[in-house]
Amino acid sequence: MLIVDEIFNWGQLAYKNAAQLKKSKCRIRIYKKLTIIVVIVTELPDNEGRSITNDAEKIIELACQMYEISYPETIWLEHYAEPCQIRGQEHFDRVFLYQNRASWQPISAEEIKKLIGVDPRVATS
Repeated sequence: MLIVDEIFNWGQLAYKNAAQLKKSKCRIRIYKKLTIIVVIVTELPDNEGRSITNDAEKIIELACQMYEISYPETIWLEHYAEPCQIRGQEHFDRVFLYQNRASWQPISAEEIKKLIGVDPRVATS
């Protein structure tokens, strides 16, 4: 079940001085299915700040606080829709944190659909 679908302006929360960084924003969707929480963070074409990949650690930290979710109990995903500058096509990656450093592993839309019950590529906002 989709419980959050909104624009997340993390730049305003994370960066107090640099005007360009304050414009960092993304789409965030949070799904809950039984005991599983899945967060999908989508890069927006009009994001003027840092990318979701370059600020993955900061986004996870701030989103956990804002939405009162726990990182270890959550599956975190990055989404780049077409057309995108990274890899040139739509793709999803699972984000892992180890000692506050992010790493990424590709994951298919079909695998995500099994987790959340709907196709993650379908825009719902």
